[in-house]
Amino acid sequence: MLKKSRTLAVAVGTAALMATGASAASATTLSNARGPLANGSVVSGPLASAATLTTSVGNISCSAGSLGATVSGNGAASVGLTSPSFTLGTCTDWIAPFNFTGFSLTSVASSTVTAGSGGGTLNVTTATIKVRLTSGGLPGSCSMVANTVTGVAANADSSVTFTNVPVSSAQGICGQFLPMTLSAKFRPMTSEGSNVTLGL
Repeated sequence: MLKKSRTLAVAVGTAALMATGASAASATTLSNARGPLANGSVVSGPLASAATLTTSVGNISCSAGSLGATVSGNGAASVGLTSPSFTLGTCTDWIAPFNFTGFSLTSVASSTVTAGSGGGTLNVTTATIKVRLTSGGLPGSCSMVANTVTGVAANADSSVTFTNVPVSSAQGICGQFLPMTLSAKFRPMTSEGSNVTLGL
């Protein structure tokens, strides 16, 4: 009976160690030069090169912008990103008679980042973006929604890249430009002045 109890104890202990190891291996950690970021840390970065909105009637390019969020649950399998921000400005192209002046994120359903080889993946659901424009000198706005947004995070240059993100729906004037896709790259993503990387 004693031998059987010891065998059971060893089996339970081994299973626990394996579970702990698996959990640790799947954890995502955002870090900068000082170490793992504390929950509540703000990560942000500027637009690295011109962002492009490709529409059914023409393309819009913007040369300024930023991406940011607040870290929540660092060290979990997927780290939450609260209060996400996304802006684009200095948009020089226009689609007659509309002149696009800027884009800004107004809401998301969820935003998380998961570590992988060489960086990780940023996943955003139901992102609503306000579009500012003018027509005949008069200001106006409309909105577009991307149901699924995937960004690639690269540790090599602390960047996040969005490539041909599809716009799922649009309201107001924006509906005239469907289908649309958005591409943009932001770098370096930093926190407290230091580049941020993703690790397992």
